[in-house]
Amino acid sequence: MIVQDRKETLFTAKMPENIPEHLNVSLTRRIVTVALAVFTLGVSLLIQKGLEYLAKRSFMMAAYVSEKTKNELHNQRTAFLETYPQAKEVFFNTFDGAKINGIQINPQGKDPLRDKSQETAIIFFCGMGSLYERYLSDDAFIEYAKQTESTILLFNYRSVLKSEGSPSYGKDVVIDGDAALQFLMDQGFQKRKVLLHGYSLGGGISAQVALMNTDPADPKNCPPYLNEKSFESSAKAVAALKGAFLGTLVYLAHWNLPAYKLWEEKNNQSKKALIVHKEDYMIPYREASLYKTLRGYLGFKKVAKNEENEKAIIIKTLAQDIKSDHTKVYFETYKLDAAKPEITTHCSMLFQGQEAIKRISDIALELFEE
Repeated sequence: MIVQDRKETLFTAKMPENIPEHLNVSLTRRIVTVALAVFTLGVSLLIQKGLEYLAKRSFMMAAYVSEKTKNELHNQRTAFLETYPQAKEVFFNTFDGAKINGIQINPQGKDPLRDKSQETAIIFFCGMGSLYERYLSDDAFIEYAKQTESTILLFNYRSVLKSEGSPSYGKDVVIDGDAALQFLMDQGFQKRKVLLHGYSLGGGISAQVALMNTDPADPKNCPPYLNEKSFESSAKAVAALKGAFLGTLVYLAHWNLPAYKLWEEKNNQSKKALIVHKEDYMIPYREASLYKTLRGYLGFKKVAKNEENEKAIIIKTLAQDIKSDHTKVYFETYKLDAAKPEITTHCSMLFQGQEAIKRISDIALELFEE
């Protein structure tokens, strides 16, 4: 007897006749749901753009100077170039299409086409709201180039005066700084002979550039680093000055520049130096100073004090680090002088007179030593 397979029919229920109205999803409700989703996305994007704009206005104030000021700065640049033939205006492009403007000061009397592979260079990273043209009112950088026998490169971040492009995030100005380093290397300078000198906000930017140029195959083949009166991170500095809410916004807007990260990179064994003033009015020492953070984070010991220059020198000692890798810290202890109101506790040593230029030049030369 043959038994045939019989397929069972799967039961299917009928559509209920009385579905409660509140359970039905009408076309109108579907449209409203989609509209709300689009609206929420739009608001999120608008908030993000708003954060980007506020951050840019805060960190890139130099991009919003008046036409009158622009003309004055243009005249300042022109006068400087006419006065010092060893200086020239330069332009270079970033990989993402920004066009960066700067001034390059060559050691006086040297052929611009010479072999630069054994020479030293210094890139100066401007602080918040600063433009390199403001630093051309005297011969500070001419003296800096002369006393260090180095090529000096100053530049403006994208969107500032003749530098083209618009930064959306902090990484954009870091890319500008990295392009400046590549620009000098293209001229023949070796990476380990280009000092990254970052002042204030520039210290945070230059620290990221140093991180980007770490060489795991040769940890000493990294740019030396000079941090002058800068912060642990830009978010922490803003929080200390303006409150935790604004500090959080800086972080959310992707403008946080954590300078301390450079010391976490074990493959970066370049020489480093910090210049600190404990009464710095712009970067609160206890709440945001890079040195204060590193002291607790890494551990420092005091090894010498130079009474003549009123500098305490501190060397980093880490068991897990190679002994030759060290950071020196120079404390400035000068008091404010009513006769020189332009010299504040946040003022770069380059603008404190000839003696200070000599001191910072000596620091730079020590960082260049093999």
